[in-house]
Amino acid sequence: MEVAVFMFWVCLAVAIGFWADARGRNGGLFFFLAVILSPLLSGLILLITPNLKKEAIRQEQERADREIQLEQIKAIAKPAEPHSIASELEKLAELRDRGVLTDDEFQQQKEKLLSAKV
Repeated sequence: MEVAVFMFWVCLAVAIGFWADARGRNGGLFFFLAVILSPLLSGLILLITPNLKKEAIRQEQERADREIQLEQIKAIAKPAEPHSIASELEKLAELRDRGVLTDDEFQQQKEKLLSAKV
């Protein structure tokens, strides 16, 4: 009878050790704690302590979320490429060549562009 109780005690201690390991704790330490003190007391201690594996997963997810947010902010905050006067003049000339702008409109837009950029 005493051997059966001892074997039951050890089986519970082993179960506590595996459970502690699954929660990111030292399974061997909790096994010995369960053998020496009590599987019930060790189980209660294990329930009270935070689950380190879930905590690590949560922190990794938060880090990944922060990186994604940082990339989004960088994408939004990128300054627009400055338009050079030469490229604007080329666009105006192309519009004039296609007949969209008349020569007078081209000259007005060109003067406006040159006076605004100086």
